[in-house]
Order: sequence, then structure tokens, then C-alpha cells
Amino acid sequence: MFNVKRISRLNKSVIEHIKLEVHSDKRGKLLSIEQTDTGLPFSPKRSFYLYDVPAGSTRAGHAVNCDQFLIALRGSVHVELQAVDGAKKSWELSKINEGLFVPAMNHITLKGFSDDALIVIYASKAYADTKYFSLEDLKKE
Repeated sequence: MFNVKRISRLNKSVIEHIKLEVHSDKRGKLLSIEQTDTGLPFSPKRSFYLYDVPAGSTRAGHAVNCDQFLIALRGSVHVELQAVDGAKKSWELSKINEGLFVPAMNHITLKGFSDDALIVIYASKAYADTKYFSLEDLKKE
């Protein structure tokens, strides 16, 4: 589950770094992600995983017409947002209990993958319904 204090502030048009709630006891740790009033801010239609990304490679480098939520299940990745005006903002994902909510139409690039990175992305649309936009496309909008 998401931390309720964080999700209540969530603005669906802004990228948000969210700390997830981990339940822990003598049997181990449990991290639950679900679509509820205090959970994932959209209903996932698909999930996909990035792993074995060669050193120096980048992924994404585009915007999509669906909401996404990214988590580093193992290792780390650097996520960079580039706004149409050229402004950049970045986040480092490296903890299983922290994720990044990326609303539709935000241009992001993933880079700096650690050798052991395993990244899961939940998306609000099926692959067949997803459209991809370059930074130039966004500038035309």
C-alpha cells in the first residue's frame, strides 16, 4: 500500500516520487501494490520489466499517452524528465519501497542502470493502445 499521507497529495499531472509501505515481521517483508483510494492512482492494464540492460544504454526517451508507475525491484536506475521548455528534473530509483508515478505525456529517459537492475513499470493502457511521443511531438502540442 502507498503511504496515505503521500497519496492524498498526489497531483495526477505531476511526476511524484512515492514511498511505499512495507509490512515486516519475522516471516519477512511484504510490499503490496493495488489500485484503491490509498493505493496506485490508476488501474494497471499491463506491466513490463527492464533487466540485463547493457552498460551505458538508455531506455524510454519518449512520452506515452498513459500513466506509469516505476519501481526498482533490484539495483538502481536514473530517471530524467525533460520538459518542453528544456528544463530537466531527475530521480534515482534504488529502493524497492519507493516508486515514481509518471502521468501521461511526460517525456522521460531511463539511464545509468546498475548491472543488477530489475525495473518494473505498471502502465494504465495495454501495449496496443499506447502511443509514443518524441520531445518534438510534445512541443507541437
